[in-house]
Amino acid sequence: MGKKAPSRPHRPQGASGGVLVAFVAAITSVCVGMLCLHLESAVKADSSSQWLYLVTTCAYMTRSPHDVSPLEIAYAEAALRDTSVSAASAAADAVLARQPICTVALATLDCASLAARANGVLAEAHLLTGQLPRALDAVQAAVEALEQSSPAGNPPSDGTERQRYARLHVTKGRVLEALPADKCAAGTCNEHAANAYRRALQVWPELAEATSALSRISATLSGASPAYVEALFDEYAGRFDEALVERLHYQAPKLLVAAVRSALASRGVQLPVLRALDAGCGTGLAGLQLRPLVTHLAGVDLSAKMIERARQRGGVYDSLAQSELVTFLLGVEAPDRYGLIACADVLNYLADLQPVLAAAAAALQEGGLLAFTLELPVRDSTGGEREVAGWRWEALPSGRYAHNADWVAEEASRQGLGLVHRAAVPKLRVDGGEPVPGSLIVLVKGDGTP
Repeated sequence: MGKKAPSRPHRPQGASGGVLVAFVAAITSVCVGMLCLHLESAVKADSSSQWLYLVTTCAYMTRSPHDVSPLEIAYAEAALRDTSVSAASAAADAVLARQPICTVALATLDCASLAARANGVLAEAHLLTGQLPRALDAVQAAVEALEQSSPAGNPPSDGTERQRYARLHVTKGRVLEALPADKCAAGTCNEHAANAYRRALQVWPELAEATSALSRISATLSGASPAYVEALFDEYAGRFDEALVERLHYQAPKLLVAAVRSALASRGVQLPVLRALDAGCGTGLAGLQLRPLVTHLAGVDLSAKMIERARQRGGVYDSLAQSELVTFLLGVEAPDRYGLIACADVLNYLADLQPVLAAAAAALQEGGLLAFTLELPVRDSTGGEREVAGWRWEALPSGRYAHNADWVAEEASRQGLGLVHRAAVPKLRVDGGEPVPGSLIVLVKGDGTP
C-alpha cells in the first residue's frame, strides 16, 4: 500500500470572505467618516434644516450619540426656524435624553450650553403650540443650566453664552406675557415679563428686541402691584443691606436726613421731632439716620421680611407695620399724625404719585414735613429738556420709575404741601456701574406753622 498523503490544515469555510467583508467595512467606515467630516465642515450658522439633518444622520453612522449632540442641537434650531416644530422638539428631546452623560460635568460650559440650547428650543416650540406652562418650565431650565456653569449663579462670562442667556430671558418674557394675568404667583404675569426683559438688558444692553418689548409692556403698567413688590423685596431682604451699601453705594438716607435737618433749622424747629414715619422703611437703613431726629419713630413696609430685618436692629423703631403705603397713611387718625414723613428711595417704585401725596398730606400734622427722593432719567441729570413736554413719569429699564420734579411739586401744591427744599442729586446710588441721578424734595403742610 502507498503512503497516505498528509492532510492539509482545516480552514473554516468562508473565513477569507469574512476578512474581506471586514476589510471592506473598515474602508467604507473610513470613507463615510471622511465624507461626514467634509459635510460638517460645510455647516454654517444659517444652514438649512435639511442640510443639517443630512449631516446629523451621517454623523450618527460614525460617532457616538453623545458626540452628535452639538450637531443635533444645530439641526433642532434650524428646524425651529423653518417652523418644523415637531422635528425640532424631537431633536431637542433626544439631546436632553442623553444629558445624564453630561450631568457628571454639568458645571462645564459645553454641557451647560447643550442643555440651555435644547431647553431653549423646547421653550420656543411649546410657546408656538400654546403649551405655556411647559414653555415656562423649559426656558427656566435653560436659564438655570447657564447659571450653574458660572460662579455664584451669575450670568456666563463667555460672550456667546452671555448673549444666549439674555435671549433666553426675552423668551421667558414672551411666555409670561402669553400667560393669563392671574397665573403668576406674585403680581401680574406682565410684571414678571417686564422683569425678564430688564434682566436681558442688564446682561446685554444692546439687545433691541428686549428694549422694544420692555417699552411696549411698560406702557401697560401703571406701576408695580403691591403683591409683586412684596414678593420682590421679601426675596431681596437677606442681602439688601450688603447690596445697597457696599455694591450700589446707596446714599439716599444720608442725603435725605441732611436735607431734613437743614429744613427744620431754617424754620426754627427744635429737635427732636415728636413723631416721625419712615415710609417704606425696608431693613431700617434710613431709620438709623432718622432716629436721632425724633422721639417716636414708626416704620411701615410692604415686605414682611424687610420688617423682620428692621425689627432685628433693636431700638431704632418704636413701632413697625406691614402695609401698603397709601392704605397705611389713610388709616392714620388725627391724634397720631406725624411731624415728619420720610421716603428714602421709595417713590421711585410708584408711577402716579398723586395718591401717595394726597395720603401723606392727610397723615401730616400742620407744619409737618414730607421728605423724599425721586429718580431722573440719566439724560435729564444735567437739567436738559425732555423730548416730551409735560411728562410726569416714565418706566425705567431697572423696573423703577423716573419722575418730573416740577410736576411733583405742582401736584403737591394741589394737596396743600408747599416746597421747602429741592436739590438735584448727581448720584443717589449706582446701577449697572453708572450713577443714578435724582432729586431731593422737602415739602411742608400748610403755612409751615406747627
